[in-house]
Amino acid sequence: MVYHKSAAEPYAVPFIFDHPKHTFVNVIQTSLTRAVRYSSTFETFNNERCYIKLTLLLNGYSSSFSDKEFRNFFTDYLSTNSFMPFITHET
Repeated sequence: MVYHKSAAEPYAVPFIFDHPKHTFVNVIQTSLTRAVRYSSTFETFNNERCYIKLTLLLNGYSSSFSDKEFRNFFTDYLSTNSFMPFITHET
């Protein structure tokens, strides 16, 4: 399981009111990189990915925005042959 600071708001995104949404690409990429590095199993990673997506949705980001940025992350940083079939066929 990826550690989440208990004192922090569980679904808060930093700088939500200070910056336009397009500046959060780095926040998404950093969150996903952290999830990849700290997840010992694919299931743990997938749970964290869902947590990140839920956090974005609860903070007013559209599903299409997060889906696009998730795809960009996986295209840029991971082999598309290993993870993309699992990600695109979400259960």
